[in-house]
Amino acid sequence: MGTTNKISETAFLVNASRARRVEISRDIYAGLWVSDSTQELWNDFAGKVYPYDDFVVATRTRYFLEHLRAFVDAFASPVFVNIGAGFTSYPFLIQRPCRSLEVDYAPIIHLKRDRVATWQREGLLPGRPVEYLAADLKARSDRERLNSQLAGWIGNDPSFILLEGITYFLAMPVLIELFETFSSLQLPDSVVGFDFWKPDIQANPVFIRLQKYVAEKFGYKETRYNLLDAGFVRSIQGYQAAEITRVDEQEKLYSKTPVLQNEEEILLENYAILKKVP
Repeated sequence: MGTTNKISETAFLVNASRARRVEISRDIYAGLWVSDSTQELWNDFAGKVYPYDDFVVATRTRYFLEHLRAFVDAFASPVFVNIGAGFTSYPFLIQRPCRSLEVDYAPIIHLKRDRVATWQREGLLPGRPVEYLAADLKARSDRERLNSQLAGWIGNDPSFILLEGITYFLAMPVLIELFETFSSLQLPDSVVGFDFWKPDIQANPVFIRLQKYVAEKFGYKETRYNLLDAGFVRSIQGYQAAEITRVDEQEKLYSKTPVLQNEEEILLENYAILKKVP
């Protein structure tokens, strides 16, 4: 199994975290993806890296879900584009269906498309207008294909583009290129949402353990993660930073258990909502 496919296994890991804290994530379908092997992987990760990934991922999911719901309710014909979609359930968690495009590595997209179709036939998932695109964003040809499809997909409709769990792994030139593409295609008042780590996370003991774990478990030995700061977020051309916040701040809104308030014991994620300006 190649490194890319091994990294894809993390999509199962984070879905187990969503499923463990449904009261926070509100992802009532996450458990469909959790097998015995997935639970074993989660237990291994919790023991070797940190035991609070379920709280962190569930809070992140809830944060973007609430923003997506508000966006979809605000427009007559919204479009949702989920880049690095993994096994998230966003199109099925919004009450009013909207056109959705999900983008990820080919192994994830092919598996997700097949299972979603099966679960819809079995009545386990509601019908939703979702399309899928297999792409490796590190490959220029795949980015060009994504750009072409996005242009037709977004068209003249307001769009919500989500990059969840991938800004860390993309090279900075690739990330900047993606933002430039989004800015050229999105209408004013459209949104880009993403999570990011700040440079000071490099000294965090959980982050240090995470680097070791993904290198040994998934073969991802890259040590130069893409780390951003608020200044970079606010400087992204074509957008205004509507909100920049942290997982521990969002926990206070969605959970009664303050387990994410100690920075030394968690991966301190940051979240940004950008609004396209005229």
